[in-house]
Amino acid sequence: MTPIKNQKNSKRDDLQGIRGLAILAVLGFHFYPKQFPNGYLGVDQFFVLSGFLMCMLLTKSQQFPTLSFFTQFYLRRFKRILPLYFLLILCAVTALYTVFPTAPILQNQMSAGKALIFTSNRPHTEDEDYFEKLSIAMDLFTHTWSLSVEIQFYFIVPFIFLIGLQLKGASRYVYYVCLSLLSFAFHASSATSVAFNSVFARIWQFSIGMISYFIVDNQYKSNTFFYKPLENAAKQEGPGLFILVKYTVLIISMFIILITVEVTPLPARFLITIFTGILIVLDAEDLVLNSRFLIFFGDISYALYLIHWPIYAYVKLTYPANTWILTSALIISILLAFLVHQTFERWYLRQSNNMITILVVSLFFLNVIVINWYEIRENVDEVMNNVLFFAVAEPYDNGPDNLNNDTIYLEMKSQLKKMLPNIKKKLFILDSLPRIQTEGVGKIAEEMKKGKKTMEEINKSLYDPFHYERGRHRYAELVKNECGSKCEMIDYVDAFWNKTMNAFQYFDSKGFTYFTVINHLSAHGLEHVRPIYNKICAGL
Repeated sequence: MTPIKNQKNSKRDDLQGIRGLAILAVLGFHFYPKQFPNGYLGVDQFFVLSGFLMCMLLTKSQQFPTLSFFTQFYLRRFKRILPLYFLLILCAVTALYTVFPTAPILQNQMSAGKALIFTSNRPHTEDEDYFEKLSIAMDLFTHTWSLSVEIQFYFIVPFIFLIGLQLKGASRYVYYVCLSLLSFAFHASSATSVAFNSVFARIWQFSIGMISYFIVDNQYKSNTFFYKPLENAAKQEGPGLFILVKYTVLIISMFIILITVEVTPLPARFLITIFTGILIVLDAEDLVLNSRFLIFFGDISYALYLIHWPIYAYVKLTYPANTWILTSALIISILLAFLVHQTFERWYLRQSNNMITILVVSLFFLNVIVINWYEIRENVDEVMNNVLFFAVAEPYDNGPDNLNNDTIYLEMKSQLKKMLPNIKKKLFILDSLPRIQTEGVGKIAEEMKKGKKTMEEINKSLYDPFHYERGRHRYAELVKNECGSKCEMIDYVDAFWNKTMNAFQYFDSKGFTYFTVINHLSAHGLEHVRPIYNKICAGL
């Protein structure tokens, strides 16, 4: 066994082993929370590993000019994270609309939107509890909170690194230790939700990873502040010292994570964070972290973390309390993560920055469309309905007795034929009514208050009977000839017809308008027509 390896020429398989241990802990906590109540600590290990990796990338980029220093770091990190992350959000939202039985769509649309812009670590409400959300499994994007914390730290860490770069020797370590202590103090003194979700309450864990990198990176330098005593001890005692210390730390870490009794979060989180940093520093091969089993899970850990939760949520909602199906879902998650890692993940990591940019931007906007699909569809439907509303009242092509040659009527028939196969019971069609002259709406109350005009005069100025009867004629023929009993007209004539004035009335005696624009009812107008819909609903 080799106690120390050259980091620049050798891949750290044991780091992949730590990732494998971390993802297995998270899987155990999500799928079997009673058996692995402390598995959430795997995320704390991921934060330490991320700090190590970020520091490594920043160190490699420090020789570049300032602008390139930032761009190189962000290009590498975003290339690694964004394509698969955005693809999984897209797949999860699509599954939400198609296969999920009881998941609340509105809540998940909000969560997907927050995940898309990496704000999942900001709860919807102050009372929202992460662990309660896990137990309910209604939110398909609960697990994206940790990615949000990490991405938010990306915008801080280059500045932390550049400040530390100005310090030499022991002073640099003192700087990072002080930063860690401040963040940990904030974490320990904050409310549970803040301590769990805030990026500032997690800086200490990323910083432990950064300190670990500096120690490992300087392991062969004679002026190393921290690592040299360990190296000297290794020379005196042999490789066994490193292995003994590493196994001791590893066994304690696994005991804390795997014990079936829930431990106090704060000390457990502190120990796991420190121990993960020590495991990184003690670069000695061991039978556990260097095993092919943990390395395999480490390699697929990112894909597995993203994929497993929506699958778990589906099983939890569809087959509650079925252990066999839950275990099958876990196996499917692992197999699917391996497939995604071997195909899509490996493919995009080989692509150029330009290709990645196109891919990421495309997936982002596709997600925006899919997340807001219902709203977009409703707006399109509203526009189409408005077009149809206005179109049905346009002049005839060949007079009222030749509708079979009338362009607008033929389009109405075409649209109706598309709708009818999807109608099981009844299709309600709102009949035409005279349009309102919208420019006079804002003057109703003022004119009534000042008494300049009578109600009849004001109403006459708003009344626009043009085209009205043509629309009603076309609708009547459509229902009679094409739809039959499956269609029913909704008619506002009785609701808005004033028998005294012998005209349509668009406002009440106090001057409150029933309309806002040509064919849009105000809140007051909606209440005015509510009895019509109450009667319809009562008859269903």
